Amino acid sequence: MQDKRFMDVEEISEYLGISKWLIYKYVKNREMPFIPFGRLVRFDRHAIERWAEKRSVQGFRARSARVPARSAAEESPAPSSSSTSMT
Repeated sequence: MQDKRFMDVEEISEYLGISKWLIYKYVKNREMPFIPFGRLVRFDRHAIERWAEKRSVQGFRARSARVPARSAAEESPAPSSSSTSMT
């Protein structure tokens, strides 16, 4: 399949390893390059590779590494002041 330059939705889905639903969403929102042929769409493999490279994130860390654990002092609620009286 990698020798094929123009691919349909199913082929590009397999090539990128993402769902067809997500491909259709990207096309609808014009977030990825595609070639319309009436109601059909085709994808240029070279344009998709450039698009994917632009979306590449450098220095990405897993979610668990980004969010520090909260201490017990941070988790306890702030003392409430009930000094206001209604007269």
